[in-house]
Amino acid sequence: MSDNVSRDDFNSHLELIHRSIRDNNSDANANFNKVIVEIAQLARQSNDTRTEILIMQKEQNTRLDNHQIQITDLKGDVKILNDHKTKSVTYWRILGICVVALSGFVGKLLYHYFTI
Repeated sequence: MSDNVSRDDFNSHLELIHRSIRDNNSDANANFNKVIVEIAQLARQSNDTRTEILIMQKEQNTRLDNHQIQITDLKGDVKILNDHKTKSVTYWRILGICVVALSGFVGKLLYHYFTI
């Protein structure tokens, strides 16, 4: 302390310094508390988002499982339809051959009947 500063001035300056430090600490604590609240809110939102994603993933898996069952059922139906198509085509070809042969036979009979 120099000679031109009184004890009261020194104490008032010291008190101002302490008050400034206390106010800065108070402001820092308030800002820190705001940051903690924001982080907690972000954590809640993140947890909600994670839960929503898990629910959507579960729904998607359920849909895919249902589609797999339908695909398996449709494979059996398609096999039956292909077998039926093959049999139908075969029957129509046989019928066509029979019609051609029968018409040829009838044609020969008519030819012989009218030529005699």
